[in-house]
Amino acid sequence: MKYFAIGLCILTIGCGKCESTMQPGKSSTELAPESTQTMPTTKDVTRAIHLTGGKLQHMLQANGQFQYRFHIRSDVRYKPKYNMLRHAGSVYALGQYHDFGHEPELVSNIRDAVQFMKSCCVKSLPDQDATVLWMLRTKDTQDDDFQQAAKLGGAGLGLVAAVTAVNKKQPVFSTSELAGLGNFILFMQKADGSFYSKYFEDTATRDEKWTSLYYPGEAALGLLFLNGVVPDTKWLMGAKKALLYLARSRKGKSNVPADHWALIATQRLLNDVPELTDTTRRMLVAHAVQISEEILSQQQKDSHSRAYGAFDRYGKTTPAATRIEGLVAAYKLLPDSQKKLKKRIYQAVEKGVAFLLKTQIKKGPHAGAIPRALLTMPKEGFDAKKFNQRRREVRIDYLQHALCAMIGWLEIQEISTSEKK
Repeated sequence: MKYFAIGLCILTIGCGKCESTMQPGKSSTELAPESTQTMPTTKDVTRAIHLTGGKLQHMLQANGQFQYRFHIRSDVRYKPKYNMLRHAGSVYALGQYHDFGHEPELVSNIRDAVQFMKSCCVKSLPDQDATVLWMLRTKDTQDDDFQQAAKLGGAGLGLVAAVTAVNKKQPVFSTSELAGLGNFILFMQKADGSFYSKYFEDTATRDEKWTSLYYPGEAALGLLFLNGVVPDTKWLMGAKKALLYLARSRKGKSNVPADHWALIATQRLLNDVPELTDTTRRMLVAHAVQISEEILSQQQKDSHSRAYGAFDRYGKTTPAATRIEGLVAAYKLLPDSQKKLKKRIYQAVEKGVAFLLKTQIKKGPHAGAIPRALLTMPKEGFDAKKFNQRRREVRIDYLQHALCAMIGWLEIQEISTSEKK
């Protein structure tokens, strides 16, 4: 495949050259027609995976940076913006797509994207024997109030991306640089297993004024990826402490967040570390059950609604895809004693993927794209104007999560089939 080249306009989406490369279609016709609520076949999902995987691949430029976002309407302009966590997450998705489809060009694409990440944003912290991934500074951040920050989630997903390149035999980071990212995560971890979310360069301080929901799970997953190529018990201990902290802090609560990254990291920890104690395993499984039940309760069950299978009434695609990713991980980690829950998860994932396929653009220059939401919010809805303006927006993480969700559906289909034999 060839790169979807938009030159230097990646951060100036409103410029004339960038607009001409987007080749916009007509928003009123590109979404799939109303669903008949039939469940997708393996062939349907496989075709959809290749469409979205190919689109994400085409959004990668020759310099390793993604076209961050665009709108189906060519007259919609964006301020310059780029998010390195979403960049790294998109590399993770390309790695999964390569595992699924073995597209030969993907290995070099992954290398180029990781090389861009390293060249633009990686810096060592000698005092901590650590390596950090700074957020990319773009034109809209050139002001006096800007503070260069390293985010915990950036180190976690940065490790996931960097190790993905290693696993594809396209290493970009040295062993010491990989270990440095792991050391930064441990530097950000508190004694109880929780974390500081940000580190600021100008003050050399760890900041806890703001706490991210997803960073702990991302950090734990990064440490587990790291342990696969640079084995060390301290990475496993850090990941275990992080996930046990989440389990303890949420135990007994009636409402818990749909923390898909925690589920993904938990599944990997339980799979990779057989020597975990029974007590630890029970706690982590109980936490996974707790999150799964919360996610299942959110799914739209009105079969007459176009949002059927989504997890909100307006059919937002990324919240649906991330919840599916979490449920897929839960399905994989749950023991046989949870057969009833696994069956409910299987059915929910099937409905969720049917919803995602309904939102996917199937034809034209945007084939494979996943817009932000399926339905229009009524004018009286909270922030309806902004929501509806962005409804047909496409961003790399929308594709990342949808791609991983669809691949995950086929994986648990295969597991379910083998379990029945």
